[in-house]
Amino acid sequence: QTNFVTMETFIKTALIFLHILCLNSLLIRRPFTSFKNFETSAVAFSAENFADKQFGRNLLDTFEKNTEASRQKSVKVLDKNSVLCILESSIKMMLQEPKILSINRPIRADGSKGSLSVCGDTHGQFLDLANIFHEDIGGYPTADNPFIFNGDLVDRGRYSFEGVMCLLAIKLADPQAVHILRGNHETSRMYLRYGFKDEINEKYDQEVMHKFEELFEALPVAAVLQDEVFVVHGGIGPTAATCTIDELNTHVMNRKLSKVSGEVFEELLWSDPDDEDSKFSESPRGLGSLFGKDATKSFLKRNKLKLLIRSHEVRDGGYDIMHNGKCITVFSAPNYCRVSRNKGAIVRFEGDGMKPSFIVFDAKHYPIENH
Repeated sequence: QTNFVTMETFIKTALIFLHILCLNSLLIRRPFTSFKNFETSAVAFSAENFADKQFGRNLLDTFEKNTEASRQKSVKVLDKNSVLCILESSIKMMLQEPKILSINRPIRADGSKGSLSVCGDTHGQFLDLANIFHEDIGGYPTADNPFIFNGDLVDRGRYSFEGVMCLLAIKLADPQAVHILRGNHETSRMYLRYGFKDEINEKYDQEVMHKFEELFEALPVAAVLQDEVFVVHGGIGPTAATCTIDELNTHVMNRKLSKVSGEVFEELLWSDPDDEDSKFSESPRGLGSLFGKDATKSFLKRNKLKLLIRSHEVRDGGYDIMHNGKCITVFSAPNYCRVSRNKGAIVRFEGDGMKPSFIVFDAKHYPIENH
């Protein structure tokens, strides 16, 4: 039995490693971020009135139409000053927030509870992100229909900028409509290598990229929903698992001042669940840990929580349930990198309690692009 479990663990670890290796080699051979034909002459909006709720909706619609129509070029919708203004205003807003958010289901005017949705990685697949906001999937974000984006908005796809800008525009006008958490791709280790920096430097310049870096540093890292559900991009590791929520918040705040706090930060963004009963094992990613069902159970019990939701990994069906129903993985980039043929999904909380349901969706058709 021991040899069988060891071999099963080895195979699962090898599969994770091979998946990462194959995707990385694919993107090195054929990058999805070629912007040589980016059109810089058109400016459809300024940021003078971006606090108006209609601005975010208009921006979303315009980006969606431009992306769908694109063949030879993309169109710059926002001028540089507008982009910098939106980024600076968003940074100021997020610096007012803790690193571990506390979010409750909204209460509608009639006294009923509004829905709450959790989205996984979107990775620059803007049309798929916009599709989530269609009425037949999640609906448009409002304070009565809020969304949590669980990291990895950027890299891989061509339209990371458009996705982030739309979410920020919606949040600035309606702060409780959208909550954005940090993923491992919102760190320099990843965005310098996998496309986002190149995208911004081609569409704008280094000044705009520096402001995005400030934004990523300001992002919260996790959220607790209704005092029952912990949402984080990667998961937990041996140090994070021993912490209370308040301690995690302190570690993330101090991650550049202490080695231990830095390790906690990496565990939250990089870890992956494993089917084994054992608490932790080494991750093939080189950062974070593989955490087993005992680790999930212990962490949730310590913090009086019932469920852990994370992202960070492709799932064929868009989501996966592990650890006796206590750990959910959600991934919201269908047909990831346009080769994976996976579904996308969001986790939805509706009704009176906090029982999760799932909305699964297919990938949108992307225009043929010049590379």
